[in-house]
Amino acid sequence: MALLLANPDAALGQDDNTNRTPLHIAAATGLDSIVPLLPYMWGIRETPLHHAVKAGHTNIVAQLLAHSPATVHAVNKRKQSVLHLAAESGRAVEVAEVLLAANASIDAVDHLKASALHRAVDKGHAELVELLLARKALVTNGRDDGHDPLIFRAVASSHHRSVAMLLAHSPQLLDTRTYHYRMNALHYATDPEIVQQLLSVNPALFEENDRDGRSPLYMAVMCSRDKVVAQMLKQCPGADVLGKNGGKAVSDVAFTLSNEQTSEVLLAHRPELIHVELSEGMLLHCVLNHEWFSQAFITKVWDWTSKQCMWSTTSRRLPFISLCEEVLIGRSI
Repeated sequence: MALLLANPDAALGQDDNTNRTPLHIAAATGLDSIVPLLPYMWGIRETPLHHAVKAGHTNIVAQLLAHSPATVHAVNKRKQSVLHLAAESGRAVEVAEVLLAANASIDAVDHLKASALHRAVDKGHAELVELLLARKALVTNGRDDGHDPLIFRAVASSHHRSVAMLLAHSPQLLDTRTYHYRMNALHYATDPEIVQQLLSVNPALFEENDRDGRSPLYMAVMCSRDKVVAQMLKQCPGADVLGKNGGKAVSDVAFTLSNEQTSEVLLAHRPELIHVELSEGMLLHCVLNHEWFSQAFITKVWDWTSKQCMWSTTSRRLPFISLCEEVLIGRSI
């Protein structure tokens, strides 16, 4: 370092195996006393300002911008501006404020058509989401072309604060659907708190099917999201769960997937989901795969089946009952 300070011109064109000049290293490591001694270099795709922003060095960011204000619009090889990197790193809101004060483009998009707001939402940096929304960042910009709506990114990542701020700022975001499968935000929910937020704003999301006729409840069951299923049924106690999903009840799906926890959640909230065909199928599934289920669950299935089916008056089912009893008798049923 002493040699560098003594003769900065000799080191000007030198870079390491990652194409970083001394100025890049100084900017990234916070050596603000060195930055004024080193000339500005444009020799690579990512500028020293990018490095300083990623590291969260507010003082160095200010110095670099004072030396060359136009670099606030510089992009790297992925077309990311310095504001993208500030939003993605989340190291300091102050850095983003300095960039915005220097007229950084708040709605610029990178090679994936994502804006700085998208990046902040992706990473769950709620303070930066709040700042960008306060500065009028577009919530329908970038990839909100029907392929990847902004609210979906926050919901799928379970970033509670970001979801709350986006909905408070623009509740109409829940009107967006994915381009191909026409899913709504509730289809993507993986956290019960997110479910509560979405349904509080728009309860109608629960009743909507995607392009293939799958409801959000169906998707939650299929993905074994037990707590999400419970929250949906709790908030929508009177919603139709039988006439959805192309006529296939969600309880059929849960049991077909051998998901004991989801089946119990469904039937505890909506016992009408049990029907004769499902009861027999559930019991047969337990018989053939009894090692997959707990004793308590198989007992419940036997009870459900006994209540739904009139064994004594249906002679055609007697061989089936005998088989079940023979297999399950060793499990104290």
